Amino acid sequence: MSAVTAAECLPPATPILPDGAAASESEMIQAQETVAGFLSEARAYLQCLEQDEALSLAAETESAESKSQRDEAYQQMLETMKALNEQLLVQLQEFRNVDQ
Repeated sequence: MSAVTAAECLPPATPILPDGAAASESEMIQAQETVAGFLSEARAYLQCLEQDEALSLAAETESAESKSQRDEAYQQMLETMKALNEQLLVQLQEFRNVDQ
């Protein structure tokens, strides 16, 4: 396992979702696939931060500021993941409402 630092852990870009009320079925399918890919990349990012934390604890080289920044980045990504999933569900419902 190679050493990694939080600076090497890069968060994935948050995708922009289509408007479910105006999107085609293929656009909504693509949005679902895009969100699934983002969530996979986001989990890898969180694992990277966890690995950085474990290595820093083992080496006893972490400053309080560094830990705080990593913890904030971790929490922010969790919130982004949750918000994006919720946005997707809203847009899917909007899409379904148009078809009814």
